[in-house]
Amino acid sequence: MKVTFLPKPGKDDYSSAKAFRPITLSNYILKGLERIVQWKVDDVIPRLYSQHAYTKGLSTETALSQVTDLIEKSIFQDHCTLAVSFDCTGAFDYVQFHSANIAMSRLGIPESIQSWYCNLLKTRTVKAELKGE
Repeated sequence: MKVTFLPKPGKDDYSSAKAFRPITLSNYILKGLERIVQWKVDDVIPRLYSQHAYTKGLSTETALSQVTDLIEKSIFQDHCTLAVSFDCTGAFDYVQFHSANIAMSRLGIPESIQSWYCNLLKTRTVKAELKGE
Protein backbone atom coordinates (compact mmCIF):
# COMPACT_ATOMS: atom_id res chain seq x y z
CA MET A 1 0.00 0.00 0.00
CA LYS A 2 1.28 3.46 -0.83
CA VAL A 3 0.50 6.49 1.30
CA THR A 4 1.11 9.97 -0.08
CA PHE A 5 1.02 12.95 2.27
CA LEU A 6 -0.57 16.07 0.82
CA PRO A 7 -0.08 19.38 2.64
CA LYS A 8 -3.29 20.75 4.16
CA PRO A 9 -3.96 24.23 2.78
CA GLY A 10 -3.66 27.23 5.07
CA LYS A 11 -1.19 25.74 7.57
CA ASP A 12 1.54 28.05 8.87
CA ASP A 13 3.85 25.26 9.97
CA TYR A 14 4.44 22.06 8.00
CA SER A 15 6.90 20.52 10.47
CA SER A 16 4.09 18.55 12.16
CA ALA A 17 2.52 15.41 10.70
CA LYS A 18 -0.91 16.90 11.46
CA ALA A 19 -0.27 19.51 8.77
CA PHE A 20 -0.57 16.81 6.10
CA ARG A 21 -3.47 14.71 4.82
CA PRO A 22 -2.57 11.05 4.16
CA ILE A 23 -3.98 9.68 0.90
CA THR A 24 -3.93 5.90 0.54
CA LEU A 25 -3.57 4.43 -2.91
CA SER A 26 -4.49 0.79 -2.26
CA ASN A 27 -4.26 -1.92 -4.83
CA TYR A 28 -7.57 -2.14 -6.73
CA ILE A 29 -7.66 -5.93 -6.29
CA LEU A 30 -7.42 -5.51 -2.51
CA LYS A 31 -10.20 -2.92 -2.58
CA GLY A 32 -12.39 -5.40 -4.46
CA LEU A 33 -11.63 -8.18 -1.97
CA GLU A 34 -12.39 -5.87 0.95
CA ARG A 35 -15.77 -5.06 -0.62
CA ILE A 36 -16.62 -8.75 -1.06
CA VAL A 37 -15.66 -9.49 2.55
CA GLN A 38 -17.76 -6.52 3.71
CA TRP A 39 -20.79 -7.97 1.88
CA LYS A 40 -20.25 -11.33 3.62
CA VAL A 41 -19.91 -9.64 7.03
CA ASP A 42 -23.10 -7.67 6.33
CA ASP A 43 -24.89 -11.01 5.80
CA VAL A 44 -23.68 -12.28 9.19
CA ILE A 45 -24.08 -9.06 11.18
CA PRO A 46 -27.05 -6.98 10.04
CA ARG A 47 -26.64 -3.25 10.44
CA LEU A 48 -28.65 -1.43 13.04
CA TYR A 49 -31.62 0.50 11.68
CA SER A 50 -30.12 3.66 13.19
CA GLN A 51 -26.63 3.11 11.73
CA HIS A 52 -25.50 5.81 9.32
CA ALA A 53 -21.84 4.85 8.83
CA TYR A 54 -21.14 2.54 5.88
CA THR A 55 -24.83 2.57 4.93
CA LYS A 56 -25.87 3.42 1.40
CA GLY A 57 -27.93 6.61 1.25
CA LEU A 58 -26.96 7.70 4.77
CA SER A 59 -24.17 10.01 5.89
CA THR A 60 -22.95 12.34 8.60
CA GLU A 61 -25.55 14.84 7.42
CA THR A 62 -28.43 12.38 7.81
CA ALA A 63 -27.19 11.44 11.30
CA LEU A 64 -27.03 15.11 12.32
CA SER A 65 -30.48 15.71 10.86
CA GLN A 66 -31.87 12.83 12.92
CA VAL A 67 -30.25 14.21 16.10
CA THR A 68 -31.60 17.69 15.35
CA ASP A 69 -35.11 16.26 14.93
CA LEU A 70 -34.87 14.50 18.30
CA ILE A 71 -33.68 17.69 20.01
CA GLU A 72 -36.47 19.76 18.44
CA LYS A 73 -39.12 17.23 19.51
CA SER A 74 -37.74 17.32 23.04
CA ILE A 75 -37.84 21.13 23.12
CA PHE A 76 -41.43 21.26 21.83
CA GLN A 77 -42.51 18.72 24.47
CA ASP A 78 -40.75 20.67 27.27
CA HIS A 79 -38.38 17.76 27.96
CA CYS A 80 -34.71 17.97 28.85
CA THR A 81 -32.11 16.82 26.35
CA LEU A 82 -28.63 15.50 27.02
CA ALA A 83 -26.25 14.93 24.12
CA VAL A 84 -23.05 12.94 24.47
CA SER A 85 -20.45 13.04 21.71
CA PHE A 86 -17.71 10.43 21.43
CA ASP A 87 -14.71 11.09 19.19
CA CYS A 88 -13.22 7.87 17.82
CA THR A 89 -10.39 9.55 15.88
CA GLY A 90 -7.50 7.11 15.67
CA ALA A 91 -9.44 4.36 17.48
CA PHE A 92 -8.42 1.71 14.96
CA ASP A 93 -4.73 2.58 15.39
CA TYR A 94 -4.69 0.68 18.69
CA VAL A 95 -6.78 -2.42 17.93
CA GLN A 96 -4.95 -5.59 18.95
CA PHE A 97 -5.10 -8.45 16.41
CA HIS A 98 -6.03 -10.94 19.12
CA SER A 99 -8.85 -8.72 20.43
CA ALA A 100 -10.20 -8.19 16.91
CA ASN A 101 -10.15 -11.95 16.34
CA ILE A 102 -12.04 -12.63 19.58
CA ALA A 103 -14.66 -9.98 18.71
CA MET A 104 -15.14 -11.39 15.20
CA SER A 105 -15.52 -14.90 16.63
CA ARG A 106 -18.14 -13.75 19.16
CA LEU A 107 -20.05 -11.98 16.39
CA GLY A 108 -20.16 -15.15 14.30
CA ILE A 109 -17.80 -14.03 11.54
CA PRO A 110 -16.64 -17.12 9.61
CA GLU A 111 -13.16 -18.41 10.51
CA SER A 112 -11.95 -17.93 6.92
CA ILE A 113 -12.74 -14.20 7.05
CA GLN A 114 -11.16 -13.85 10.50
CA SER A 115 -7.97 -15.49 9.26
CA TRP A 116 -7.89 -13.43 6.05
CA TYR A 117 -8.42 -10.18 7.95
CA CYS A 118 -5.73 -10.86 10.56
CA ASN A 119 -3.23 -12.00 7.92
CA LEU A 120 -3.99 -8.91 5.86
CA LEU A 121 -3.26 -6.64 8.81
CA LYS A 122 -0.14 -8.53 9.91
CA THR A 123 1.47 -8.72 6.47
CA ARG A 124 0.44 -5.38 4.99
CA THR A 125 3.33 -3.04 4.25
CA VAL A 126 3.13 0.69 3.81
CA LYS A 127 5.34 2.92 1.70
CA ALA A 128 5.16 6.59 2.66
CA GLU A 129 5.95 9.35 0.19
CA LEU A 130 6.29 13.08 0.85
CA LYS A 131 6.95 15.51 -2.00
CA GLY A 132 7.77 12.66 -4.37
CA GLU A 133 10.44 11.15 -2.11
